[in-house]
Parts: sequence; structure tokens; C-alpha cells
Amino acid sequence: MGKGRRPAREAPDGPMGLYRRRPGGRGGASEGARGGARGGARGVARAHRERGTALTRRPDPEKTLGAATGHEAAAHAPGGGSGRAVAWSRVPATSANLGPGFDCLGLALQGWELRAWLEPWPAEPRHWIHPAGAVHWHLDGWGLPAAPPGEAGENLVVRAVVAAFHRARQAHPAAWRLVVRSTIPPARGLGSSAAAIVAGLAAANQWLRRAGRPLTAADLLQLAADLEGHADNVAAALYGGLVLAWRPAPAAGQAAGRREEASAGAGVGGGDPGGGWRAVPVPLGRPLAAVVAIPAVASYTHEARRALPAAVAHGDAAFNAARAALLVHALAAGRGDLLAEAMQDRLHQPYRAALFPWLDDLIGVATAAGALGACLSGAGPSVLALVTDEQAPAVAQALSARMAALGLAGRVGVGRAGGPGARAGLVSRPGHRLPPSPAAAAGGGGGRGD
Repeated sequence: MGKGRRPAREAPDGPMGLYRRRPGGRGGASEGARGGARGGARGVARAHRERGTALTRRPDPEKTLGAATGHEAAAHAPGGGSGRAVAWSRVPATSANLGPGFDCLGLALQGWELRAWLEPWPAEPRHWIHPAGAVHWHLDGWGLPAAPPGEAGENLVVRAVVAAFHRARQAHPAAWRLVVRSTIPPARGLGSSAAAIVAGLAAANQWLRRAGRPLTAADLLQLAADLEGHADNVAAALYGGLVLAWRPAPAAGQAAGRREEASAGAGVGGGDPGGGWRAVPVPLGRPLAAVVAIPAVASYTHEARRALPAAVAHGDAAFNAARAALLVHALAAGRGDLLAEAMQDRLHQPYRAALFPWLDDLIGVATAAGALGACLSGAGPSVLALVTDEQAPAVAQALSARMAALGLAGRVGVGRAGGPGARAGLVSRPGHRLPPSPAAAAGGGGGRGD
């Protein structure tokens, strides 16, 4: 996000996609309203004077997330000393598929983000402590529900931190404090679960770097994709910009074993552990804004996938192959005149339209108002329109008006397409304190965001 540009803002909405919940919860996007995020994103940035480097756009296995900051040399080892060292990470929202690029194309969206802070923490009885194996967690976040003890392991940021330390074969401190702030609303098809996973990995990797055991970019992609179950959102969240992700087909002799591993449901989304996920950046040939219509309806990826058929016709597969190739060309070459046709799809949107009856209507309204192209964002329910800066106000207004006419509650937000992916760093200062929750800062009690 450019300096001076305010991110799209919205009031916290549920548990921010932090929890991989059973039917009833997952995560999404945001709007242009100026709600409860004001104190978090801007105030936290000032308080921490964050420094760090973006993860390289190219997924080079020899590169690692975030560079050492000037504060790092003076930081105390995890769990020791009177000074407070804190790892931070910030991760953008993402949109997957972009129409025909089912499970392979991902796009970072600036204007919505998830931030996390991770520090060793004394396990004092007065704190809200959740056991996760032998490690204790003090959790704090916008909209974080009052989960009973024992459920911290369902928190995606927690799961990612644990996975990172396990992959590096590095011992945990006895206790962690995790603070999360997010403007990505959950279960709306804008990558809140991917952001939570990547934020946990990125913050954990700062501590691993300090211990001399950092994970590589390839490690981070494998872990994130295995936890998520597919690589499109997490690759865009890690690297930023537009990303093409895939998993190489196993050799003939390995195919049966891989199918058995995948059927065992590895990872949160049923991914293939150690399946060699790959990702490459696709340059964007022109600046684009993103207008997002965000219905106030939750959609969960596992439910949206159940709407898809087990097999498709060759004609539909050929249609999508051509559109996906055209879409990559159009975005890389800056050919906005090709996007409306390039973002057409026959593999998933026609089937998911039964879940979201407004889908075709909103896509048509966005295109008629001047959008270069529009599609279902991820597994829905949000609709993403790619536009020029000049087109953005008219498209946003048209979508808002149509949602009101349909009686469809929700919001419309405007952000940027592309831009940086995950950033992370480590800060240290005597008596360093993490930001209070919005409710605490306002003098109110805790509880669940609405």
C-alpha cells in the first residue's frame, strides 16, 4: 500500500478467520467504512515503529521471510531477560481463482490485512491461558471468542506457529502471547484463513531466524499450503502480487501412495503433505484497483467445494484452459480490454451460483458500470471487480445500489490489486508492551466483535 493511502476499514466481524471451525466459521474481506480498525492498524504502527523487509516475490528456496532489524541484536532470547522482544507480521487479504484459475491463481489485495504479534510470555494464572500440547498461549484479538481451555489448537495462527517450530525441530518457549488484529472479515472469500496461517508462520520464523534455524521461502510455502489445503491464497499472501501456484504430479510409481496420503486428510484442508507445492509470480502490466462487494453472508470453503461436480465435460475444461491462459496474458500485458472475457469460468462459478443467487447479477452490474472484469472471489460470497482508479467510484456505487435493491445486506470496499505480500520483523525495547484490544483501549470489556 502506498504511503499516505488509507487502507479500507471495517468494524471487526467475528473471529477473523482465526479459527478453522466446524460448520459455522471461516474467513473473508472488508469494506470502505471507517469502523473499529482505526485504533489498531494505525496506532499499532506508530507504537511499534515496525521495520522489516517484504518476502521476495520470487519463491527462492534460499531466501527467508523478513530480514534482521536493527533491534534484533539487542533482543533477549525467547523466555528470558527483562527486556521484551516481539516478533510481528502483517499479511494482506487475497482473492483466489479470479474466474478460470481454479485452485491455481491468487492475487494479493491491499486495503485489508491481518497483523500478528508473538512474544514469549510468563504463564501467570491471572492471564487467559490456553494449553496447546506442552505450550501455553495467552490469546488476544479482535473478535476472538471466549473459547474454553483446550481449543487454542484450533486457532490457525497458533497452528502455524506450532508447525513452523516443528518443521525447524526447534523447542518452544514454555508460553507465548499472541495478539492479532485483522480487517479481513471471515468467511467472505478473501483469504482470512490464509492470512492467519501466513502471519503465524512469518512471526514464528523471526524467532527461528534468531535461533539460527530459519525456514526458507520454500518451507514456508509448503507448510502454509499443507495447512490451508491448497496453495493459491497462501502463495499470494506470502509473495504478494499475482501468483500462479501448482503441485507437480508425482511420478507414476508414487501416484498411488500420494493418493493414499491425500485421502488421509493431511492438513486443515486435506492437502498433500510434502507434496512439493510451487509458485511463481506473474507481473501485473498495469495498476489496478479492486472493488469488492461483500455480502453479509458467511461461506465456508468446504461447503462451497461440495457444490462442485466430481467430473466436468471436456468442452468446459477446454473453455477454462483457454480463459486461464488468456487471463494470465491479459494481466501481464496490461490488456484490460481482454479481462471481461478472460475472467469467465465454467468449472466452479456456475455450480456455486446456486449458493449465491446474486452472483451473476452483481458480475453483470459491475461490468456494465465499467469494470474491466469481475468474478466470484475465492469460494465466495464476495464478488471481485478489477477496475482502473477512474472506474472504481462508479463501480462501487453501482454494486452498492444493486445490493440494496436486492435486499442483500453487506458492504462494498475498494482496495488495490497486487502489492506486497507478507512482511515480518523483530522489535525489542525495555518494557515493550503490545497494544491493548480495541475494547480495552476504549475502556470497555472484552468479548466478541459483531
